[in-house]
Amino acid sequence: MSDIVKTKWEFRAVNPPEDRGRLGDFRPAEVPGTVQMELIRTGDIPDPFLKDNLKDLGWFYGMSWEYRTILPQVPAEKPCHMVFEGIDTVSAVMLNGELIGRTDNMHVRYEFNLTGKLTGKDNELKVLIECPVKYAEKKAKTSDCKASEGQCHGSPKFFYSHIRKPAYSAGWDWLGFVPAASGIWKPAYLHIDDGQ
Repeated sequence: MSDIVKTKWEFRAVNPPEDRGRLGDFRPAEVPGTVQMELIRTGDIPDPFLKDNLKDLGWFYGMSWEYRTILPQVPAEKPCHMVFEGIDTVSAVMLNGELIGRTDNMHVRYEFNLTGKLTGKDNELKVLIECPVKYAEKKAKTSDCKASEGQCHGSPKFFYSHIRKPAYSAGWDWLGFVPAASGIWKPAYLHIDDGQ
């Protein structure tokens, strides 16, 4: 028999612009979900798909995000894994301040073995999500595989061939910049196996 433990999540901007400093404070997040949907829900950004609201979201470029939750205490002998059905996209996963893994593909499921690591009462799990546009740009500069100028679109350019994320998620050639989707976009849960 196994237990599936779903927890409550919070999120914040890691590097908010000065005029949006409040985004640096943790606030409730729905998981699965995306940063953009949370910010629309809380009224921090307008719906980007209405009128010309996209023009007001240029500040979104370069933003990194942090999600956190508290995991329960689990006896050391019980096998347990943190399961992420989908993280969009490049992230570092930390447990109580220690790196336990990284993600770099929004299309795959990730499992991190936490057996014996949840013996304390309040175990803080963080997911630090890097700006996908900046990550792809950095990878493009160091890669032997160069994308043609016409292959990349948006302003700033989105080098989507260097990241496992859909090209449309950061703009189109005819649309310009779109705030790149980020978040824990599929279910995330603690899987505890009681060994039976």
